[in-house]
Amino acid sequence: MGISGSKRPKFFLGKFPECFEFEVCIPNYTENTSASTHCPVSVWCIVKFVHKNARISVIKEGQEINSFNFDFNCEVINEQPEELIFTIKFTDDHKKSFRWRIRCKTLEEYTEWIRFLKQSLRCKWMCSSKCQICSKSFGFRVRKHHCRKCGKCICDDCSPIRSTLPELAYIDMVRICIECGKKIEANRKGILSSDTPNFTHRKY
Repeated sequence: MGISGSKRPKFFLGKFPECFEFEVCIPNYTENTSASTHCPVSVWCIVKFVHKNARISVIKEGQEINSFNFDFNCEVINEQPEELIFTIKFTDDHKKSFRWRIRCKTLEEYTEWIRFLKQSLRCKWMCSSKCQICSKSFGFRVRKHHCRKCGKCICDDCSPIRSTLPELAYIDMVRICIECGKKIEANRKGILSSDTPNFTHRKY
């Protein structure tokens, strides 16, 4: 997580139990036909997610159906709060990409997991004695900062942009380096900051 510099939010092991259940919409390959193999029908079923450190095992009816590394791997690509459903994209141990729809039981559970999954994608803060963009040495007059998007160690001059980063669960304006700012500013800048919640602005 960006604030602490750790790879995952600190509450990952403490906040959630070692085994938790979700109602998940996944492809059904049980029918032994060529049609179902190439165009499987997605069905809702109860599956268990068992975690140990950063490893996740997915258990259905007592059998492991998938496993993957959690670190920087579960991206929330769709949110349906009115139905308590969100969609995650991840890559399993065999380098195969999946998109699963997950239904939560309560709004609190939904909100908590959305925030947690987004926070898990935050980059680890890098360490450096110099700005990783302009190479100025840090000291009394040149303070050290970090970009919340990429995690680079940067000076104030190289981080003039402030923006929300909803994909990483930053809902308030946070510091962004000029390199990341170039990538996101054009897509998020509106005429008025009130027009777009992700409005990016520069600090003068």
